[in-house]
Amino acid sequence: MNNIISTIAGFVELERLDLLRPYIGDLQQRLTAQSSTNVLNLNLREVPILYGLLIGKINYATNMGVRFEIAIVTKEEIVFPNEVLYDLAYIMGVWLDNAIEAAAASELKQVNLLVRDDSDCYNIVVRNSFEGEVDLKKIKRKNYSTKSNHMGIGLHQVEEKVQAQSKYFSSSTTINECSFIQHLQVKK
Repeated sequence: MNNIISTIAGFVELERLDLLRPYIGDLQQRLTAQSSTNVLNLNLREVPILYGLLIGKINYATNMGVRFEIAIVTKEEIVFPNEVLYDLAYIMGVWLDNAIEAAAASELKQVNLLVRDDSDCYNIVVRNSFEGEVDLKKIKRKNYSTKSNHMGIGLHQVEEKVQAQSKYFSSSTTINECSFIQHLQVKK
């Protein structure tokens, strides 16, 4: 992904938009050939930061052999408050990376993302299959990780961002049989 971003930055720096457009078009074709993005196209047109993130995570899941299903339930295009977009992208990036990695190590190999538009908020639920033990009391602590060779800072930083944006965010984490479930509520 860094190589792709660097390449795009090179086109922009050299002001070669004539070459950038076909390059991005080719990237989109390659990514959509691997997965269906129709649900994203219809509902996330006004949230390019999440659209791009989800395209990348769909590709990551595909490469890891994980089935990644997305459901967006809304009557209108989703429009998150501008104040939360970067933190929301960070949270979703950490959650989805963790979900895909845990699902890849499980027998079921499944990740589900639900974004539901309720009257006063958006409810975002990331559910993934997993195997092993997770201590929900420790999961958000700094330096705690269930994965070897990981620093254990991702979920801790997510919790810090949720607390810093408590005007907009609230979150919870649960386990239901062999599903790990993260829920984020984003006030409109």
